Amino acid sequence: MYPVDERGRLPFQQAIRYVQEEGQPVFAVVPVFPDVVEDEEVRAEGAKVFILQPHETHGWELVYIAGPFFTSAYVANERILPPEVPASVAELSFIPTWVNEEWFEEPVQILVQRLTEAAELETELPDYASARRRRAREGTSFPVAFVGKGPSVE
Repeated sequence: MYPVDERGRLPFQQAIRYVQEEGQPVFAVVPVFPDVVEDEEVRAEGAKVFILQPHETHGWELVYIAGPFFTSAYVANERILPPEVPASVAELSFIPTWVNEEWFEEPVQILVQRLTEAAELETELPDYASARRRRAREGTSFPVAFVGKGPSVE
């Protein structure tokens, strides 16, 4: 029904079609690694989460959430309408899921866990919901490079 790539994911244009026709969201996650890698077992320090979901007047919108793992601080927590979506998003592939808006207020690793579970993906993620959380100090900011915005999709 919807053409998928070799991993069973929807390319961007098909993901938009899916969101509009099925009225269901899709998501993609991009891990963020440290700029300086000192050892071979480098781990992601955060993630960028891209959720395409239905929008009443524009057909769809992008919910973009980015932040470091294990903290309540976000670098970005935005809703972006189609004309403003960065062109780089068109290079991603998406997985159908469902979303609870309350998830957007949780730390990014829990959001990823919930989206993955809702998509019924067979992954072995730790129970992040029970993990200890750090709080960011008031006024904490993260490098804009973490967000990675660029030209928009037209």
